[in-house]
Amino acid sequence: MRLFSIIYRLIPLLVVPVLNAHAIQGSELVQNAHFSQVARLQTFSLENEPTHSTHLVTYYIPSSVDLNASPRAVIFLHGGSYQMARGLEYQTAQIHSYQEDLVHIAESTRSIVVLPGTHIGWNPIIVPLLLEIKRLLQTELHVSGDQLILAGHSMGAMGVGRLASFLTDDFSAFLAVSGVIDPYTYERSYHLAALLNTNFQTSIAYRTKIQMKAHTSYNGEPFPEWYDQAPHAAKLVNELENQYQIKANFTSMFMGGDHQPNVPMITESLMRLSRYQRNDHQKKLLGFFKFDADPLLRRDHYFWMKALEYESSAARAPITTVRFKAEVDDQNNVDIVIGSELDNVTEKYPSAERSLLKKLRVYFPKEIVDISRSVQVVINHQVRWNAIVKPQPLVERDEIAAHYAAFLDFDL
Repeated sequence: MRLFSIIYRLIPLLVVPVLNAHAIQGSELVQNAHFSQVARLQTFSLENEPTHSTHLVTYYIPSSVDLNASPRAVIFLHGGSYQMARGLEYQTAQIHSYQEDLVHIAESTRSIVVLPGTHIGWNPIIVPLLLEIKRLLQTELHVSGDQLILAGHSMGAMGVGRLASFLTDDFSAFLAVSGVIDPYTYERSYHLAALLNTNFQTSIAYRTKIQMKAHTSYNGEPFPEWYDQAPHAAKLVNELENQYQIKANFTSMFMGGDHQPNVPMITESLMRLSRYQRNDHQKKLLGFFKFDADPLLRRDHYFWMKALEYESSAARAPITTVRFKAEVDDQNNVDIVIGSELDNVTEKYPSAERSLLKKLRVYFPKEIVDISRSVQVVINHQVRWNAIVKPQPLVERDEIAAHYAAFLDFDL
């Protein structure tokens, strides 16, 4: 097994990928594009607007990928260390430490793999950077949102756990490897409920349970608490599944080994997750809109709903998320509750949450609503529409606009 591991690690040396830490000049695909080289590691830089920080973005496109057939892509978040304050020097070092694994994963899964760098952590403030990478993948390489996975290792896995509930409708699946789900995510079930609408898997590597508990192994898993937390998170997900009758593709598994990326396991997990299609037109939603004084940090859309306008007082409100649940039945009835009591932690604030939202847009996917018949829309237990909805042209969210037959706007 040790010999196999050594040989496995030597394979990329035969590929001889090149890391170019500058903006790409020229192109084999699209002139002056960000993604312009095949079968070579390349790097360009992007700015994360809310923080005005520069981030290196390394990618690898296997020659086996058919760029004319909506290719699969993985955005992989790297791990961290105590040297984050070194900025771009730190990012370059982290990218180098993962690049061989990046090539293996890309070649094995026949996927485009993108490895962004960060020296400010993987927190919600980094969301604009990830969405810009997604936009470039879709505009330059025609990557489908149904085949776009967000994955991460160590600190990157913790980032996936934090970001999944904010990016549920932007990625087809999430994979967290050798890290933990942030307690904020699974202790507040309205964050965890958002994962009912996606595909999520977390895994952890460790040598032995004793080493995890005692924290004695230098090479052992540094997140021993997750051994006890994972069953608790899975239990909460199961309770939400039963409560809302939505099946979650949430799995958590434990692997033998050390804290280094388990590339064969990552490869197998990505292939399994890629079989799940993102469902933009599911009939029941549990999620939230995120309000922030900085418009770049707002998360205004969620599948077939969009927050159009917030009250001016929202910027001063202590609550920064607006929770909701929405359901469409077989009789063309759309039932939406804003500020719904999805957990016991914040249920005494539903009216305050509702007051944050001033205007809401509801799209009608042709897969779940028949607009040739009358449609009834109930918001917060009041009938707001009960008539035919006329089709309207859509100019936003082009990726899935073809699925939207019409939409209505409501003042709250």
